[in-house]
Amino acid sequence: MAHVHGRIAALSMMGKPSEIKTVPYFWSAMYGKTIRYAGFGDGFDDVIIQGDLDELRFVAFYTRSEEVVAVASMNYDPIVSRVAEVLGAGKTIKKRDVETGDISWLIDKGSQ
Repeated sequence: MAHVHGRIAALSMMGKPSEIKTVPYFWSAMYGKTIRYAGFGDGFDDVIIQGDLDELRFVAFYTRSEEVVAVASMNYDPIVSRVAEVLGAGKTIKKRDVETGDISWLIDKGSQ
């Protein structure tokens, strides 16, 4: 998202305001652990967690109205990047599809 800010700011200064149409994405790595987050999680109403919290290897899908709106992970790469790609392409991921535990389909596309 940060790489888009300069362009948006320049357009605004030229009197051509434009919306930011990217998916927020954050990551950090410290002490051999990685944390990643993507999406707009404000107002989520449920969280589906897959993986092992005790082992610090998990993914959390934040949902609102039966759709995934954000995702966070710890040591569960590259799932957050895949979700960001799907959401950035304007596709949706349904809550029912992440509740199953099998998210291998996410590598290629969003929910049907």
